[in-house]
Amino acid sequence: MEVAKGSDPDSPLEGTVHLAYGGLPNMSWVLGRGGFILYKAMWTSAARVSDFLNRYEAQPLDLSHAPFFTEQVEIRRRDSESFARGLARNLPDHGRAD
Repeated sequence: MEVAKGSDPDSPLEGTVHLAYGGLPNMSWVLGRGGFILYKAMWTSAARVSDFLNRYEAQPLDLSHAPFFTEQVEIRRRDSESFARGLARNLPDHGRAD
């Protein structure tokens, strides 16, 4: 792997855009062996990740079954107050005019 001069491949990404949006974790991924994407969500829901893991573990692993890809839209409750608290906690200067 080629790494740009001055970068450290072992350090976390700076996350400039992520921090501009409050630094809140909101994507979830579950990866299988070899990096195969088993689950990807644009918004983190511990209950939905848990539901997926339970379903995945219950699936038969034999040659008479084959995986397939699905994509679906789910609804989440908007909680503007909690979101604003998260922004204030993770990015204290958010919204301040200096």
